[in-house]
Amino acid sequence: MASDKIILEGHCSKGYEPVKEEVLRMLRKGVEENLQLCVYVGKECVLDLCGTNVGDTSYTRDTVQVNHIFRSGQCLAVGHTATDKL
Repeated sequence: MASDKIILEGHCSKGYEPVKEEVLRMLRKGVEENLQLCVYVGKECVLDLCGTNVGDTSYTRDTVQVNHIFRSGQCLAVGHTATDKL
């Protein structure tokens, strides 16, 4: 993956940096081309990230993305892995 095409933007609350780093690692490895991740703990949004590894500047946090449930498992695995480190 060309690192100059990787873009990761959005909000990350203190303490959730390991999750953001895992999302960045996924983009670098090419696991996803474009991705969104929003995580709430209670009523607080602790993560709201949007990324691309192909330099797709038209892909934003407001882009509607339809996922199949098996795709969500990757995000759940990322959250589980990263929160184990907190």
